Formats: sequence, C-alpha cells, structure tokens
Amino acid sequence: MDEVAFHRTFTNHLVWAGIDWAGRTYGSSFSKAVANTKGVHIAWKSQEKHFVRILIVEREDQDFWRYATSWEWEWSKLVFSSNPILPFVDENMKVIGHFGWVSADYIFAPNIGVGLSDMIKAGLGVFVTKHPPRSTYRAKGVADESYLLYVDIHGRVLLANGYRNRDGAEAEWVTPYDLWIGTKLVVSLAGYLRGKIVATAVSRVSRSAANGLFRELTEAELEAVRGAGPGPGRTLVAGRGAKGARSSVPDVGNPETMDVMASKQPDWHTRLEHALQKFPQLQGQFKDVFLERMGINLNPAGTLTTGLTPAGVEVARDLLGPGGTLRILQNPTPGATLDSIESDMRSILSKDFTITKVERTPEGLLVTATKN
Repeated sequence: MDEVAFHRTFTNHLVWAGIDWAGRTYGSSFSKAVANTKGVHIAWKSQEKHFVRILIVEREDQDFWRYATSWEWEWSKLVFSSNPILPFVDENMKVIGHFGWVSADYIFAPNIGVGLSDMIKAGLGVFVTKHPPRSTYRAKGVADESYLLYVDIHGRVLLANGYRNRDGAEAEWVTPYDLWIGTKLVVSLAGYLRGKIVATAVSRVSRSAANGLFRELTEAELEAVRGAGPGPGRTLVAGRGAKGARSSVPDVGNPETMDVMASKQPDWHTRLEHALQKFPQLQGQFKDVFLERMGINLNPAGTLTTGLTPAGVEVARDLLGPGGTLRILQNPTPGATLDSIESDMRSILSKDFTITKVERTPEGLLVTATKN
C-alpha cells in the first residue's frame, strides 16, 4: 500500500465496552456513543445495493488530513467535524468519495434546461462548491432545496439519489435508507442539524412506500460509486477561449477552454499554473489536455511569467486522470527552430510524461505524451 492509500484507508475493527463493532451499521443510541470516541468516525458504504452508515476507526500513525484534497478540506467531516458531508469508503475502508444532503445553492451545473440527474448521466460537469466554477455555471436551486448526492474527492457529483424542499420530498428518488436519513439526521450544507421534516414530507414518502416507489441503486450507479465506470471523458484546451484564433489541430471531444485573457471568453479564466489554486475541483478530471501555442519558458523569472513553465506542466499533469494524454502545439518563435522546440519539450516533459509522438506540422511542432 502506497503512502497516500495508507493515510486515506481506515479500519472498522473496534472493541468498545466489550463489544466488537467490526462491520456493524451505525444507528442505535449505543453506536452514537461509540462515534464520540476519539479517532472514530461515521462513514457511508455500499451494501446490498443500498448505502448504509458504519463506524470507521483511525489507524495508528494515520493522518488523513495531510492527504486530503483541497475540496475535502472545505467539505469533509474527516478534516473538520464542522464540515457538512460524511465520507464514503470502499470495501477496503479507503475513502473514495462523500455522500449526503447538499443545499441546492451550493450545487453548480451548466446553465441549460436539463434536470440534475440527466446532466450527471450525460457526463456534464456538476460540482459541489461555494462559488461558480465557470462563468456559464449556475446554482441548481436555493437554500430551501437539497439534493442527496454522492460526490468524488474533488467535488464532482457522480450520483443524485434524492431531493427535498421545505414542503416535502420527491418520492421517486427516495430509498428506505434515504427516508431513515431524512427523519433521523438531516445535515444541511450550512453545517447545522434540522431535527424535523414537516408532516407533508413524511406523509408523501409514506404514500410512496405503499406504492412501491422505493428503489435500489442500479448497477450503473453502483459502478459510478465504486469508481469503475468509464468516466465522462472531459477534455481541455489551454491557450484558447470562445473568441480568438485557433489552430487546425483537431479537438478531442467538446473541449473546455482555459486562458489568462478574459477577453477571449474562456470557460476557465486563469493561468495554467494557477488553475488548481483557483479551481481545485478540476484535479484529475480530464482525459486529454491540449496546450495550444502557449510558448515554452524553461526558466521563468518572477511571478508574471508567460508561456509553458515547469510549474505549468505539473498542473497539466494534475489536471489529467490516470494515463491521460497531454498534447502541446508550439510554433517557432524568433531565434527558435523546430529542433530547439523539441529539445525544450523533451526537457520539460521528462519528469512526468512519456512522449509517444512528435509531429512537424505547418503550424509548428505537435508533441503527444502520456501521463506516467
């Protein structure tokens, strides 16, 4: 087990008051007392096509917070108990996501007339965050509305399994476990407990149960939670926006754009090297990143740098998922040749990528590399 996996993996072996709590679900008043023990946490896991809560225990010398993502620092109860969302673990007790009710004004999605669940199924980026991740994104609702979400460790929503507002719950999304959560422990994203659900919600869900509307998770949803699904296959072009010139190199899919110049109207307004500081939810989200005629700057000086720097390559690496593809197109600049550009690219990529193809095109040198 590598260092990151070690610190993100808990155990469920716990003996408390003479009782072995290994593998038991959470819910009784006795288990709630156990949960108050130092080093013991509540987590979700998948069991027989439902989500159940269990107790997980920190191991000796484990420091989850040191290996938490920036999103988890802001949202996960494992980092700060005042954070709103409980962790989700796999069969090995490794934290692979988070699950809970999220206020709709903290759920951001593309501003199109499509329902949240359909957006997720279509692979459109939906995020739990406190600020719009892109200029074209809007909140999915207001504070009086909440969705029951499974979210990955970077804040991307993979599954929506419930909805409620102050007047009640939408029954077709509700499972028996969702009802149990809603009536016993409803945690809003603002970090406070709501100890009740109005009578109309309870009666509506009760009628749904009688009508057989409770559902299990589908196999596709279970695969998404396990992280075994194919993923949405997002692609990114840095150095371009909706406006401005572009090269003739074919795009992969329907790429999102990133540029430091707001006048180009990029989806992500930032320098490449600052992208994950401004938008941490982008980490590991892309299968292809294309850097389009940004220039090469092997030895940046000061803070106002231009071109592709070693720091920019590291960010491009972190934007890519495992085995992702990085493509770089660079035209000759004064005093540079295609040979010198190739030498610079090989130097700047040697640490984190394996170059698979070098092409000389009318618009410059096109280098394709795979993330190590």
